[in-house]
Amino acid sequence: MKLAVFVALALVATGVSAQNIEVTTELLKDGKVIEHFTGSKPNGEVQTLGNLKSHPYRKEPEQGDKSKPELGSFDTGFQLVITPRVRADGQILYVFNMTKNDLTQLDTYKVKGVEFENPILQLRSFGQSGIVQQGEVRETPFESATQKYVLKVTATALKN
Repeated sequence: MKLAVFVALALVATGVSAQNIEVTTELLKDGKVIEHFTGSKPNGEVQTLGNLKSHPYRKEPEQGDKSKPELGSFDTGFQLVITPRVRADGQILYVFNMTKNDLTQLDTYKVKGVEFENPILQLRSFGQSGIVQQGEVRETPFESATQKYVLKVTATALKN
């Protein structure tokens, strides 16, 4: 209860209402849009956007009976975790962490005639914070060994 009162007072003191913030993101690879997401949550709440997909594979048991594969899983895709906040001056402060997982190879091998799989993943991850005007597009470039990426983020406070 005390926390709710404190949060309400803090919002009134800064002149910020508990409004929703719409965040739009685009991930470009070598200049082409490969992911596009839009989400809306209340001011200051964490938004998770993305398209992670889980894939099963046959893995070798770490202990016990090695003659039977265990079912493992790995995720591929894009995930962005972003927390936007409207500041008293109307600008939007955001903090984000972005990950992109790609399967680069799925090796298979046999142990005593039983086939197992070994997924090899490339993980790219980075985080950043920034301040943008309402509706302003912020571009953040980053590179892998062979590709150039740009993450575009736009945030807008929605009217209640």
